Amino acid sequence: MFGFSSSFDYDYGEDQDGPPPPPEFNGDESAPPQPPPESNWEDSGPHPPPEFNEDEARPNNASTVLGADQGIQTTLKSLSGNLQNMKCPDGSQANPAKTCQDIKQCHPLKKTGDYWLDPNQGSTKDVIKVFCNMETGETCISAHPISASIPRKTWWTKSTPTASKPVWFGANMNGGTKFSYGNKEELPNAVTIQMRLIRLLSKEGVQNVTYHCKNSVAVNDGATGNLKKALILKGSNGQEVKVQGNSHLRYTVLEDGCSKSNGDWGKTEIEYKTQTPARLPIVDLAPMDIGKEDQEFGLDIGPVCFS
Repeated sequence: MFGFSSSFDYDYGEDQDGPPPPPEFNGDESAPPQPPPESNWEDSGPHPPPEFNEDEARPNNASTVLGADQGIQTTLKSLSGNLQNMKCPDGSQANPAKTCQDIKQCHPLKKTGDYWLDPNQGSTKDVIKVFCNMETGETCISAHPISASIPRKTWWTKSTPTASKPVWFGANMNGGTKFSYGNKEELPNAVTIQMRLIRLLSKEGVQNVTYHCKNSVAVNDGATGNLKKALILKGSNGQEVKVQGNSHLRYTVLEDGCSKSNGDWGKTEIEYKTQTPARLPIVDLAPMDIGKEDQEFGLDIGPVCFS
């Protein structure tokens, strides 16, 4: 076991009577580090001016600011007007609507007449001119001038049509054409596309056709009392529309003056109304009482109206 005394004895050597003095430092070593002296603005001279780019340094021109502000206001006003026109079009060529019903809702004081529509809302170069019935909101597209009024004459003498083999004016007769729609200055493709969109935006369609006759039965055969010689219509979707049969594919007779073969001209007016707008417009027609030299007919194709 080792023992320790409670006090320690130091040997300072023969020449020392106590602990050694603290070490000595020169002036640089003994001075504590000092912070850098503060800048003296008076001694260093005035501070250089701040630098600006050309735009920032340009003086404020009140007239320039005012002009820019007016330009912004004009642009905003123009944009606001354009948005309003898009929301509530007036049916002009510069501001066409989608349907006549849209014009009627936005401008209830507008009168029945011709307006411009652009259902696809694209370029105004493909707008189409239509007739708007502002009482009902119907959008009506006229048959093209070459289809609107078919001349009255003997169109077919090759054979007598049958129920299984009708003779179509546009598809079979020499000189006949399928019915087209729109104005002559409008591109046919544009009318076709716009009409397709109008059908999609509509719930109902209606169209009238007038058959002018001479020795040609249109609907009811006065000699037999039956409907075997009644006209057949073809819709734009290819379905046939008749005077009897499926109630959804049946036309109505408004006037029948073509029931007798007496050598006189008469006329029969028929109407087809459907809640399936894709069936309209009528694109072709097949008379069932033709084939002889003295049997003549002509057609008036009425406008197709959607609502």
